[in-house]
Amino acid sequence: MTAAADGPSTPGTTTDGGALEARPVELETALADFARLTDGGDGVTRLAHTPTERRAHSLFADRMRGLGLRAWTDAVGNTIAELDPTHPGPAPAVGTGSHLDSVPLGGAYDGTYGVVAALEVARLAVTHDLPRRRPWRFVAFAAEEGARFGSACNGSKVVAGVADAADLHRWHDVDGTTMAQAMTDVGLAPDRAHEARWEPDRWHAFVELHIEQGPLLEDLGATIGVVDRISGSSRAAVVLHGVASHTGATPMHLRVDALAAAAACVLATEAAANDGETRATVGRMEVLPGSMTTIPGEVRFTLDVRGVDARAQRAVLDHLLAEYERLGRERGVAVEYEVLASADPVLLPRAVTDVVARAAAELALPAVTMTSGASHDAQMISRVTPTGMIFVPSRGGLSHVPQEWTSGTHLAAGTTALLRTMQLLDAEGAMTPADGGEPLRHLPGVRVLGSPEVVDLTVRDGVLADVTPSRVPHERARVLLPALVDLHTHLREPGGEAAETIASGTRAAAAGGYSDVFAMANTVPVTDTVAAVRRMREIAADGVWARVHPVGALTHALAGERLTDLAAMAAAGVRLFSDDGRCLEDVALLAEAMTTLARTGGVLAQHAQSTALAGSGVVNDAVAHLVDAPGWPLVGEEAIIARDVAVARATGAHLHVCHVSSGFGAAILGLGRAHGARVTGEVTPHHLVLHDTDAVAAGPALKVNPPLRSGDDAGNLRHALRTGLLDVVATDHAPHEAERKRGTWRTAAFGLTGLETALDVVAEVFTDPTSGEVDWPAVARVTSVVPARIGGLADRAGRPVAVGEPATWAVVGPGDGVVQGHEQHTRSANTPFTGRAVRHRVELTVVDGVVTHRA
Repeated sequence: MTAAADGPSTPGTTTDGGALEARPVELETALADFARLTDGGDGVTRLAHTPTERRAHSLFADRMRGLGLRAWTDAVGNTIAELDPTHPGPAPAVGTGSHLDSVPLGGAYDGTYGVVAALEVARLAVTHDLPRRRPWRFVAFAAEEGARFGSACNGSKVVAGVADAADLHRWHDVDGTTMAQAMTDVGLAPDRAHEARWEPDRWHAFVELHIEQGPLLEDLGATIGVVDRISGSSRAAVVLHGVASHTGATPMHLRVDALAAAAACVLATEAAANDGETRATVGRMEVLPGSMTTIPGEVRFTLDVRGVDARAQRAVLDHLLAEYERLGRERGVAVEYEVLASADPVLLPRAVTDVVARAAAELALPAVTMTSGASHDAQMISRVTPTGMIFVPSRGGLSHVPQEWTSGTHLAAGTTALLRTMQLLDAEGAMTPADGGEPLRHLPGVRVLGSPEVVDLTVRDGVLADVTPSRVPHERARVLLPALVDLHTHLREPGGEAAETIASGTRAAAAGGYSDVFAMANTVPVTDTVAAVRRMREIAADGVWARVHPVGALTHALAGERLTDLAAMAAAGVRLFSDDGRCLEDVALLAEAMTTLARTGGVLAQHAQSTALAGSGVVNDAVAHLVDAPGWPLVGEEAIIARDVAVARATGAHLHVCHVSSGFGAAILGLGRAHGARVTGEVTPHHLVLHDTDAVAAGPALKVNPPLRSGDDAGNLRHALRTGLLDVVATDHAPHEAERKRGTWRTAAFGLTGLETALDVVAEVFTDPTSGEVDWPAVARVTSVVPARIGGLADRAGRPVAVGEPATWAVVGPGDGVVQGHEQHTRSANTPFTGRAVRHRVELTVVDGVVTHRA
């Protein structure tokens, strides 16, 4: 995001130069007013979807209307107020807000502070007539706390498309009342939940202000926490069935005591979260029949697992549920469990966190960048629009208790920082990188697909207009290829802009000779709706250096549990669908997805990895013992390929297997084709030329999924590519910040960059060892022609070099020097080829007659 020239330049001032700061008394009075809306007991008890929660929402709406704002409540209970821009136009909104429900016997500040701060920001904006280019929206979310129904962030889940009416009918409280029934009882309309969904194109950014609920800011003496990451949360309900009997008449060795088993489960829970970042808690327990003289026959308890690493969070949850079953078997106690909800950690975009940090700096407020250990509505809203969070200190780090407290000074400082953040976000223009390049009119001295003939090319209106013999000597001529197409990249935006943006990723693509790249769906938010696809296209519409084609997620949130609306995304022009990074292992869902895609013409791109066979492996199993890390065997890939080929043959769908690392896996694809299956496969440059021994030598810098295999495996992959068993080369370009690659084999991130080095590697694979000549037509086939065909781009990419055809080319000359990650255009330096000699270099990339890269 780039600030507009006419935006507010003086922090903390009004249009007439007066001081502009939030007032502690306004905030503290409003907090006290909301705290009086409680169902009794110490502190505040204002549970989700109760009349008391609705009264709090009505108070918020009334006060916003008193300021002159429009206010309304959606079908699921979220209350929204909107302040019109002072300079009307079609700009999307900026927003802020939090929630008004509480835990039982909770504090007055959790959530409510963010709503009260929204009221104060609105008051200041109206009172001082602050200039606004965009609508400002203020939101009180409903049912954020999971205390009543087990699932958290429910109002924001619905607006983000993470939950729907079926979920509202499924979730229930301890009395058996479903969330939908509770909503209906207070006048809401759960069956119209779809009407509450937010459209990404109506939002520019959102920022949530909250108390920290931890001790870090207080310990550091900081006033503002700039949150860059929100931990995930997985929640389960567990029931242990023992045998209730008389405490005096039943000998100890004959007891089947559900509470004793529960105690063992609690201790196992405490021991499981031992990586320093994951937290596991048994937070609520009910013992039945609850008599002093009766051995407990049934115990019900909740499990809450939180973490900043999605894999670790899921691993701890799975481990604990399995451990509970084992402990139950040891004691003769039956164990049942239900996973109530699961949300992955969220990395908040630099595009917003940098603005929050700038606001704090302008106001001279001491600030630190930090992670949120608690879930928040911002976690869900980040799936709709770029989102940030601001924390202020909590005294003693206490929250969810009546003693929760934050000073008026800190309340006002946080609110003033929020106001300044809103002003800065309001003043931003569109994300617009630098120019794409100048029109190409004449290209002398090229050898088309490496042919002996040297020609000059003339371009008019973006197409090849004339081909004439050239006077450039053969030895000085450059090779001309159709520009490359990459079916598999991770451009990280939205959500991971610290590692890559669409601008930097496409700049790297152009430097590698690419005209078109397919961007995988594992962004934040996930590209799992038509709206998310549209938002990515909007980001990539201007000033980028390659055409970006969003890959649609197969399942919501890549969770492998519920298919996305594949038909709707296909109708919106999505060609490839994938949960890449995760394998769709549910074969019934797989068959359903393939049946739909066979009808709509989409391609299912599968990450072939059986968790049952590959487990938590991080390195090729043949060398796992050398690095003391779990192994990832080839059969974990091959078994999925074999299964999926059979399903593709049965459904008639087009299956595309991502990053094949097994020669036998490639052979399975060939067998499937011979029996009528529509299957294709890709291989990455790193799997073609690097080996597991390279990974052992380099360490986690070469950690990738699937892992680098043996030298024999790499040779089999090269043979499969040359003979057509494998169809294309795709980079699986996966940039990461340096610190994410510096961990151990178990903790470092999977992934390597590849866009700027791929062509040179592929040229090496197709170089004749005797003559040294490169088979350039074969290079073009696997990097351009066939990928364009698979991706549905055959009308504009991978085209013949002929008069009347688009001038979309890569011009390749001799290379020099060695690869250096820090010299590349990608934001991240995690190339696997550092120090490798460069034999071929892309000198020029042209897309529809426009130069996008010139070396």
